[in-house]
Amino acid sequence: MTLQPQSPVSLSPAEAAIACLSLSAHVYGPASEADHACISAVIAATPHLRALPDSDVAAVMHLAQDIISAPEGLETMIDMLAGACTPAQQQTLYALSVEFIVRRARVSPEEMRLLDLLAEAFALAPLTRAAIDQASRIRLAPLAGD
Repeated sequence: MTLQPQSPVSLSPAEAAIACLSLSAHVYGPASEADHACISAVIAATPHLRALPDSDVAAVMHLAQDIISAPEGLETMIDMLAGACTPAQQQTLYALSVEFIVRRARVSPEEMRLLDLLAEAFALAPLTRAAIDQASRIRLAPLAGD
């Protein structure tokens, strides 16, 4: 995370991924302990995020919470995420959000609206979005007999 006097905050792609997960957790307000546990599980399952120091993850999550809680914070955060990543990285951020939502085992209209906003900001093609959604659901579905 780069903070410079009188300049906007910029995020690395890995920091943007953490901020995107934090955004996904804040759909209903401040993230709960269960949300933080789910974020930790997604991070642990993602090699490039797993390498981040816990202190960096906590700092980015705190920054994201502050931005999201501000007036027009949702739009600001989504713009920051889009600006921090290439189109391929934006697909990864979208996929991480889907994975977070699927891991929580509930998909609400608010979560679907967030995914709609991310897909629009990232200019995801409808077929790409559908493939990401389906792949996440399949990957995290319980196997028969479990």
